[in-house]
Amino acid sequence: MRLRRFLPILLIALLAAFAFWIAPAWGLISRFAAVPAMPQRPVTILLAGVGHYYKYYHQRGSIDDDFKRGLTDTMVVVQLNPAQKAIKLLSVPRDTRVGAGFTANDKINAAISGGPDSSVRAVEGLLGMRLSGYLMVSIDGTRELVDALGGVRVFVPQEMKYTDTAAKLNIDLKPGLQLLNGRAAEGFLRFRYDNLGDIGRVQRQQSFFRALLDRLREPATITKIPAIAKVIEKNTRTNLTRLEVGQLLGFLLSRPRVDTLLLPGGFGNLYGVSYWIPDAPAIRTMVGQTMSDTAAPATRNVRELRVAIVSSDNVLAAAARAKLRGKGYTNTFISDSRPGDPLLTTILSPSSIGEARAVKLELGVGSELVSGEGVLGADITVRVGRDFQP
Repeated sequence: MRLRRFLPILLIALLAAFAFWIAPAWGLISRFAAVPAMPQRPVTILLAGVGHYYKYYHQRGSIDDDFKRGLTDTMVVVQLNPAQKAIKLLSVPRDTRVGAGFTANDKINAAISGGPDSSVRAVEGLLGMRLSGYLMVSIDGTRELVDALGGVRVFVPQEMKYTDTAAKLNIDLKPGLQLLNGRAAEGFLRFRYDNLGDIGRVQRQQSFFRALLDRLREPATITKIPAIAKVIEKNTRTNLTRLEVGQLLGFLLSRPRVDTLLLPGGFGNLYGVSYWIPDAPAIRTMVGQTMSDTAAPATRNVRELRVAIVSSDNVLAAAARAKLRGKGYTNTFISDSRPGDPLLTTILSPSSIGEARAVKLELGVGSELVSGEGVLGADITVRVGRDFQP
């Protein structure tokens, strides 16, 4: 009898608690009400991180000013590819030269000066393919999302130290695997003072995106959905439809492979201005093979490929090179590029999961990834960890 009397009160209390928990997400829910669904064909969008806009010296404008007048700090073409059961993340360096006349220097990060659709058109012209739409994210949104998730675990490949007084950003990171909070993650993503400049920055962004997706797919993330939705509602602008948002959610829930790609090109300098010069034939090949509505292309003879060995342990690097050469890999060399996680061996291919898997089988250890984080110019990069036994 007493239980019956208090049951309505308990129910009301539970509903009130649920309403309090879900309230931050209501704006996003009411806006999209997206039902998760699996796409039947590739869905390709532009994901762009937008930098702060300063009205005066060291004085920021509003978040709306960022989206209307700020430059794109990060540009990633995201493709949901059901045929290959993979999410493709193609990074377009901000210094990529485009001939569309957006600015005097024709760098793609300035295309947003004509609005988000202008950035979409610039990327479409660069890749020769249509995009479904865009999702613009402010720098503040990235920082707040990481904090809402309770941090993101990332391997920091080198010491990063830099102070940006205008952005009030103090970067001070030590090498190693660590859980980064929002402010530290922002520093990791924006640091560009190494020998690869903007490309090194893009490669770090790719490792962060992979770690972020892993974090989002953890079961515990479901309890953080309201806080995450509040961050997204406040810090993004998009023209995606309800169906496309649902397909994005559905595809993420299917736990696809994550491939990170780098726009083919090379460093260049024109009239005293540095650029990433696109390699048009290589871009056409990459789009046709890697971002198509077909299964991944057949692998080449991996023993003829250019294989770079990278490790924080010179003895292990030499042993891995010797093992591959003993199996017929004649074009194998040790690179002084930044190593990955010193504990785990990873085999990276810029375009083919099959080629990375074939080298893994020859080496006898490691995990394979399609990733633009490897040594520039190499067909395969082997990051040798301590799990490798000579």
